[in-house]
Parts: sequence; C-alpha cells; structure tokens
Amino acid sequence: MPPLMVARDERIRTVGTAGSFNFKKGDNVPLLHRTGSYLARALAGGGLVEMEGKDFLNLFPKLVAAAKALHPKLDTKQILADLETRATSFPTEIEKGVYVPNADADNLPTRICVVGRDPEFNQLAFLVLSPPSNNDGHLTTLSEVARLCHRLEHREALLKAADHPRVVAYARDHAHTL
Repeated sequence: MPPLMVARDERIRTVGTAGSFNFKKGDNVPLLHRTGSYLARALAGGGLVEMEGKDFLNLFPKLVAAAKALHPKLDTKQILADLETRATSFPTEIEKGVYVPNADADNLPTRICVVGRDPEFNQLAFLVLSPPSNNDGHLTTLSEVARLCHRLEHREALLKAADHPRVVAYARDHAHTL
C-alpha cells in the first residue's frame, strides 16, 4: 500500500499510515489514482506472434523466441527452464484458451508482454517477463491480463485486432474497465 500523503500549510508531506499521523483541521489528503495500464505498458515493449493450434501444445519456445528477437540479451535457456518449472506447479491456463506463462528475466530493463494468438481456435497466450526487482508490476500485469480476458468480448477483440499497436491500444483503452 502506498504511503499516505497530507497537504498542510501549502506543503505535501508523506506521513506513513493514517493511524500513525495526528491530523489537524484543514489538512487535505490528496487521492492519487494510477491512470495507466501495467498491461498496456508491458505490451508496448513486447510483440504479437501469430500462432497455430499446435503451437499451443508447446507454446513457450515460440513466445520466448519472439521476446529474444526484441531483447537479444535475454537468456532463453534460463527463461524456458523457469517457465517449465512454474508450469508444473501453477498451470498457465487461466481461462479456456487463455494462457499466461510468466517468469523473471535478468538483463531485461523493463517488464514486457509478448502475445501469441490463434484466432481460428480462439486461443491467446500472454508471456509476461519482468526484471527480478519488479514483483509488484509483474503481479499487477498478471492481474490485468486475468481481468481483461475474463470477459469474452475482450478476448474476441484481442483475437481480431489487426496488429500489435492495436492490441496495445485495446489494452490501454480498456484499462479503466478492469
């Protein structure tokens, strides 16, 4: 939870939590609201991969190869090993036909999301890779994917989007509905 801030005497102070601060009459508590989408930002740094149904039987290699093409310093062997290990404990399918493999990735400056899709079989995959120090952003991105793909109309729109910039725009434009 972010720290509480209080405006007093034309200054803004970070005060910790509400229970630890002595409020005075006239104090103002600014409400900060994140207007951006973690998913849209991650998608902007990622890419779109057109896939076939058979690719979803072993979807990690194709998605990781696409990430490597965008970020050549990625250690694909380590990422693939991490994805396989995670998949044994936590299945990557979160909705029928929606997969969210994810891992930490050294040598990655920021979180990315590569989308794989097969419109014929109504399948989507969101490979989320984050620097190891970005746990909050990583989990928030996964949460946004789950909330976006929970609704059929969003899944259909992502499957029909003409290209990568339109997938990013759709996620950005619908972040307020999540």
